[in-house]
Amino acid sequence: MSVLLGFLHQIAGQGMVYDLIQSLAGVGEIHRRLATPLQGLDGHAVVVDLAGGTGTLRKLFPENTSTAAGQRNGQARRLPAEVP
Repeated sequence: MSVLLGFLHQIAGQGMVYDLIQSLAGVGEIHRRLATPLQGLDGHAVVVDLAGGTGTLRKLFPENTSTAAGQRNGQARRLPAEVP
């Protein structure tokens, strides 16, 4: 990977920048389409969110839903049940 590409990748990996890129790419439409089906989840469900990014999809889950998110870089995180 070139130095410039590595630098751009680091910048894009910052939460605020990543969310901006996702917004420009149309993540709002994806959230709109998923909102109704996700609200039908049992309140004690566990959702595995592959490539969970910054966790913005989390706000669409019912209260008390736990989330385990994985990232392409191998990092994984478990988000709290409460909606931030």
